[in-house]
Amino acid sequence: MTIQVRGVQPDVALVELGGRLTLGDACQLLLQKVEELLRANKPRIVLEMTGLEVMDSAGLGTVVACYSKAKKAGGNLVLAAPQKKVFDTFRITHMDSVVKSFPSAEAAAQSFQSPAPPAPSTI
Repeated sequence: MTIQVRGVQPDVALVELGGRLTLGDACQLLLQKVEELLRANKPRIVLEMTGLEVMDSAGLGTVVACYSKAKKAGGNLVLAAPQKKVFDTFRITHMDSVVKSFPSAEAAAQSFQSPAPPAPSTI
């Protein structure tokens, strides 16, 4: 698997994934990269998945673990442009309702600028 990190906005890190996110070194590599970003005080992370061809259940678990770490650090982690078979893994496991996905890296980065939706009324 390949991982490249670049900034799309001063406070948003774009992590470009390519190849296979499967059990083993690939999962460890992604987890280490996200932990490095969090230690560098960059808790707003976009995982750009255009080049990610395969993701197994271990890869899904790693993405969810990264999401949890980002949330605990006061940030968020979102997905950008996952291929259909990768997105289907999120959809089938209902993780698409937890880790949000956007059609492009730009849309994903802009999601951090959007205000939070208002709380539901209790009236």
